[in-house]
Amino acid sequence: MNGREGQFDLFDFLDYIRRRWRVTVTSCGVAVIAAACASFLIPEKFTATASILIDPPAGNDPRASTAVSPVYLESLKTYEHFASSDTLFGQAIDHLHIRSSYPGVAPESLKRRVLKVSKPRDTKILEISATLSNPVQAQALAQFVAEQTVGLSRLLEHQSENDITEDARKLVEAAADRLKEADRAWSATAVTEPVDALQAELDSAGELSGRLQRRLMEARADLADELALRALASSGRTDDTQSMDRQIVALKARTGALTQSLAEIKARLQASEALLEKRKADRERLQSERKAALAHLESATTRLNEMKFSSAWRGERLKVIDPSIVPQKPSSPNPTLLIASALLISLVASMFYTAAAFSFEQRRRFEVEDAYAHRARR
Repeated sequence: MNGREGQFDLFDFLDYIRRRWRVTVTSCGVAVIAAACASFLIPEKFTATASILIDPPAGNDPRASTAVSPVYLESLKTYEHFASSDTLFGQAIDHLHIRSSYPGVAPESLKRRVLKVSKPRDTKILEISATLSNPVQAQALAQFVAEQTVGLSRLLEHQSENDITEDARKLVEAAADRLKEADRAWSATAVTEPVDALQAELDSAGELSGRLQRRLMEARADLADELALRALASSGRTDDTQSMDRQIVALKARTGALTQSLAEIKARLQASEALLEKRKADRERLQSERKAALAHLESATTRLNEMKFSSAWRGERLKVIDPSIVPQKPSSPNPTLLIASALLISLVASMFYTAAAFSFEQRRRFEVEDAYAHRARR
C-alpha cells in the first residue's frame, strides 16, 4: 500500500466539489421539490392546547417552601395521568363523535396520535394538546379533557374527604343518639318520678307531724294533771273521782291514738324521704349522663369540623385557565420546516456522496500512478 493513500488534500476536494456541483444542486433541488409536494399532499393537522392551573392546597401559605420546592413541582406530574387516562379519552372521543372519523383504529393508538399531556418543568401548569384534522374537534377535545380532568380531581378529592370524615360522622351520630336517649330518659323521669310534688308532700307531712307532736305533748300533760288530781282524791269514790277516771281513760285513749298517728306519719316520712333521695340520685345520674353525652357530642362535632377544615390542606385545586381556541393555522405539515429539513438532509447526503466519490477516485488515481511507477522501474 502506498503511503499517499489516506492523505487528504482540501484544495483538491474543493475543486472536486466545484466540478461536481451539479450533483449537489440536483440533489438539493429534488429534495426541495419532493418536500414541497409532500407539504401539499400531507393532510393538514390542527393542534389546540388547553391549560390547567394546579393551585396548592387552600390552607397552604403561598410563601411556604412547598409552593416553590422542585420536589413539590415534580410531584405535580402525577396529574398527567389524570388527563391521559384511557377511560377519560374513550369518554371524550365518544362524546365528541371522533371515533367514527378513525374507523379500525384502536383507542390506545388513536390517543398516542392525537393527545399529548405535559407539565412544563418548574411550573404549576398542565397542558393538554389535541391534534386532529378538524380544528373545531381539536379545540373541543382539548377543552373536554381539561374540564373532565378538573372534575375527576374534585371527585377524587371529595371521595377522599368522605372516607376520612366517615368515621368522625359516625361518632357524631352516635353521640347525638346518646344525647337524645339521655334527654328522653330525663323527660320520662320528670313525668313518672316528680320531685316537687313529693317534696311538697314531705313538707305537708312534716307540718302534720309537728302538730301531732304538740297535741301529743298537750294530751300527755293533761293526762299527767288528771293522774295527779286522781291521786289526791283517791281516798273515796265519789262522782268526782269517777269523772276523773273517765277523763283519764279518755286522755289515755287520745294519747295512744296520737302516738299511733305520729308513728304512722314518721313511717310515711321515712319512706317518702327514702323515695325522694332515690329520685334525686336518679336525677343526678341522668343529669350527669346528659352532660357527658352533650360533651361527647361537642367533642365529636369539633373533631369532624377540624377534619373538614384540614381537608383544605390535603389536595391541590385544579382550574381550567385556558380552554383553548379553535386553531386557524395548521400545526402540520410546516412547509418551511419540511423544505429546510429536506434541503439540509440532501446537502449533507450529497456531501457524503461527493466525499466518498472523491476518496474512491483519489485511490484509483494513486493505484494507477503506482502501477506506472512500478513498470518504469522494471
